[in-house]
Amino acid sequence: MKTLKSKLLLALVVMWIGLLVLAAWSALNTRQNMINEREAGLKRVVETAEGTYTFDTVYPALGSDPHVLLAQAVGAALGEKGCITVDRHQRTNIPGVYAAGDVVIGLDQISHAMGEGGVAATTIRNDLAARTPLLR
Repeated sequence: MKTLKSKLLLALVVMWIGLLVLAAWSALNTRQNMINEREAGLKRVVETAEGTYTFDTVYPALGSDPHVLLAQAVGAALGEKGCITVDRHQRTNIPGVYAAGDVVIGLDQISHAMGEGGVAATTIRNDLAARTPLLR
């Protein structure tokens, strides 16, 4: 069981690192496109039932639909909104399982998720070092 948990933890960490890198690249690319459009004087026109609005910049909002089946399968506690419950250091109730980003309660923003990922990574390193000293 311990080996299974270790493999699941490794899979979660690898998945989150990949998602964070993808999110950061996407955010930087989107920001550069917005800067280029603003410098070109382009405006965004949004038509709604209430009328037409013009904006310099429009930030897309995708919402949040947490996918927590893997965490739930290993016994991680979920809150009333279906998100994984974590402490201040992104630890779940299962030793060795951490969570960050849209799967926990928060701002559901890329920058916030990246910060939580950094907290989780630091906590993982410190928790591992507490069990077995790590070389620098």
